[in-house]
Amino acid sequence: GRNQKAELGLPLSAIPVLRPHLPKDCACVKSIALQSDFIALAPGDICTPVADDHPSGPHYFVLVSGRAVLETRKEQDSGAADGPTSPSSASVQVLPMLAGRLLCEGLASEYGIRIRATTACEAYRFKKIDMETSLASVSAVTKWLPLFRMVESESND
Repeated sequence: GRNQKAELGLPLSAIPVLRPHLPKDCACVKSIALQSDFIALAPGDICTPVADDHPSGPHYFVLVSGRAVLETRKEQDSGAADGPTSPSSASVQVLPMLAGRLLCEGLASEYGIRIRATTACEAYRFKKIDMETSLASVSAVTKWLPLFRMVESESND
């Protein structure tokens, strides 16, 4: 449940570069864990990234286990109506997504990118405002925050 997720530090502890720098008792990590939403995807399932102009603001997506692919629709087929779980020739694979990957959902949404699971996947989604609020209230994040910002920046490239 949520308490186990908080003890494990998920989703932040799933990001390899952060894992060794996250203190076990960090209130910020636990707060983000408690506020994040769990997403289970079966092979072929699609998760649509949340746009930055969503009423809750920007969101992050962290793939904790499994494999997925970032894909977009072919331009000429953008009006095609394929089912949400059926593979479609109307889509183009853009980038593989492996466990531990952070995705800034707004950028992906802006370009019409969606996440298609290629294996069973576990992921988490959390709001940027929840992250910023947690960061503002905890002073012990100085060691891992620059690493998170680096991973966030790479996700935007």
